[in-house]
Amino acid sequence: MTETVKAHPEVLEDVLSVLKTGITEGKSYQQLADELQVKYPQYPLSRRTLNRLHISYLRGQSPEIEVSINIDGKTLGEVVSEELVQDSKTLALQDKANTYKRKYTSVLRTLNITDELIQEIKPLLQHLPPTPLSNIPLKEVGATGQDVVGLLSCLHFGEVVEYSQTMGAASYNSKIAAARVQQYVEAVINLVRQRHKGDNIKNLWLVSVGDLISGSIHQELEVTNEFPLGEQIVRCAYLLSMAVRDLAAHFEKIHFIGVTGNHARFEKKPPFKNRYNNGDYLIYHMMQGLLADQKNVDFNIPKSPWITQEIEGHAFFFAHGDNIRSTNGFPWNDVNKYTTSMTQVLTRQGLVTPRYWCFGQFHQINMAQLSYGEYLFTASFKGGGDEYSLGKIRAGTDAAQLLFGVHKEQGVTFRYPINLTKVDTDKLNRYACVSDSNWSPSPQ
Repeated sequence: MTETVKAHPEVLEDVLSVLKTGITEGKSYQQLADELQVKYPQYPLSRRTLNRLHISYLRGQSPEIEVSINIDGKTLGEVVSEELVQDSKTLALQDKANTYKRKYTSVLRTLNITDELIQEIKPLLQHLPPTPLSNIPLKEVGATGQDVVGLLSCLHFGEVVEYSQTMGAASYNSKIAAARVQQYVEAVINLVRQRHKGDNIKNLWLVSVGDLISGSIHQELEVTNEFPLGEQIVRCAYLLSMAVRDLAAHFEKIHFIGVTGNHARFEKKPPFKNRYNNGDYLIYHMMQGLLADQKNVDFNIPKSPWITQEIEGHAFFFAHGDNIRSTNGFPWNDVNKYTTSMTQVLTRQGLVTPRYWCFGQFHQINMAQLSYGEYLFTASFKGGGDEYSLGKIRAGTDAAQLLFGVHKEQGVTFRYPINLTKVDTDKLNRYACVSDSNWSPSPQ
């Protein structure tokens, strides 16, 4: 297949120069064609083509001469077009490679962002003034002491649930969240110091299994959240620090354990590596910094998304539970698979075998007795259902958190689902400052 085309002016000029010099030196058209083919492989400069070019030149015709060429049955236009397409593909691949390289670099930076923030922020935090220990009424003899555990989950601080969008089934915002935290604090103090004042309770374990903030993992949350992610983290850290400080006046020791949940993650897709790269983890460390002067409070903040802890001689397992699948409203089937598998993993590593398995995630307080131990699920501070739970699974439970006692001989004893649904935000306003749009961090 042939086509008459115009050679590139610079190429044509060079070819004519080589042609004239070669002919003068006595070279044949074939020799010159072989040389030029190496130099210009994209132009099939055959012996016949060079002969035509030479004749045209000798006749004094224009250098912009048209030549008829054949390239493996394709026209030069087709060949050039194919090369342009190939170049375009190459450039596209290079651009994609550069994009992935930028993303990879960004991910590497993100993997370390939580540690970097903690290193930068903690030294700058102004410690909250410590609260003195009040006179704790304890029996001198008789009752065997026990510890109390507050299993905390799903504060979802920063999320907004509109009363008008749930047909009156639920409403939530930072002011309600702050009021419910205060109600929780007062309920714990009342239950422990009034209902169980004869139990010689000295130690409070506050175990947070995450989802402290609304986060930004869903586009609709980014749009409707009351505060952006950074503000959620800071405001929530101060809210919980003030709550822990108030509780610290009523216990000889508070042990705070914090594991990460799901909503506070910095990635859209749930990660498996570096799960601690999470707003919950940052909040816990900010709390530790803010409460540094409260000497009867200590912190255990694992990078692992779960932790085992011995309390009064009994082994507990704490995790958020977001990797446990729910069926028919609650994950009884999968939690059994989960705990069976985790028991095997822990046993293989020579680690403690838990008796009690504690989770959040499902916004329901539930308990189930096992052959050895129990499942203990806490609910949420949000409660009542939100637009998602009402629309997707047609469910919405009360706002509640589980509080239980742990006895050295009897294991888990009393259990209280502390109901937080009904709150008066005007009266329960001790922590309301964190919901004020003009609030800025300072010692409270």
